[in-house]
Amino acid sequence: MDIEEDNVLRKKAWKIDPQQKLDVFGTSAKKVTFYTDIDKFTVHIGRGKKQDFIILLNGKDSAMTRIQYEPSRLHILKGAAKYNFSDNRPVPTFTYQSAEHSDLKRNTCRTQVGFHCREGR
Repeated sequence: MDIEEDNVLRKKAWKIDPQQKLDVFGTSAKKVTFYTDIDKFTVHIGRGKKQDFIILLNGKDSAMTRIQYEPSRLHILKGAAKYNFSDNRPVPTFTYQSAEHSDLKRNTCRTQVGFHCREGR
């Protein structure tokens, strides 16, 4: 199925899946149009909005579909402007274990439960 998001057409951008209980298409576009071989369906979407509808596939299989607003990556990154630069919590020091550390050695027990050997087997 072809999809047009804010006047940008993407060919074969969506595959209808009637096996899914709810097939969700996320977008940050304000206007989305789904094109099938016989029809088209346009939805105006905005922040916090969603639109549910049913697509009939081959005249017999129905696919419950949702178009919902998802912020763009650019919108998410712009939210970083609110970051508190005076936050000076300490960052823990990262250290490596020695290659000889016992937790890093291969366990040669025949029967294992989790990370521990069972004795007597």
